[in-house]
Amino acid sequence: GELFAVAIIESGEAVGNIHEILEAPLSAVMVVPGDMSIDLGLGPPGADIHPEVEAAFQTVRRACQAQDRVICGCGDATSRIPRRLEEGWQFVLPLGG
Repeated sequence: GELFAVAIIESGEAVGNIHEILEAPLSAVMVVPGDMSIDLGLGPPGADIHPEVEAAFQTVRRACQAQDRVICGCGDATSRIPRRLEEGWQFVLPLGG
């Protein structure tokens, strides 16, 4: 059968290594804002995403799109889903609210 391998990006270190991570035979990359906020020392995200986390999202998105990889978001606010889809995110698991 076929495998669908997903790298989960939850830290600043992973964002910094996104190009190396994309060298692996991955099917998709998923970014998790809550874990990333905590890893970056910003605390849990509220209704608004921390600017540093948004910058990390965009870094990963651009790297994935440059290599035609599926880019996913998990735990993002439902209010941001239309924007994420316009940006080219292909799979989104909303947080709610």
